[in-house]
Amino acid sequence: MLGVFLDRDSLDCGDLDFGNLNRILPELRCYSATALDEVAERIVEAEVVISNQRMVEQLAENIQGWLDGKLMRVVTC
Repeated sequence: MLGVFLDRDSLDCGDLDFGNLNRILPELRCYSATALDEVAERIVEAEVVISNQRMVEQLAENIQGWLDGKLMRVVTC
């Protein structure tokens, strides 16, 4: 199962352990940041998308078709 973390640097300052997440999603692609125009190509094959709340709010109108049958989690701080 492919997972994509769109904006890991918005959450991680080098002090978090992502070991459990990597065990659950061994095929996890992490991006330090993702511009709106990069989202579609980064999530097209993903079954799980992890992003911060601000990014999700910006993306909501662009990913409706992708969301059918997929899992998206919002990370908030």
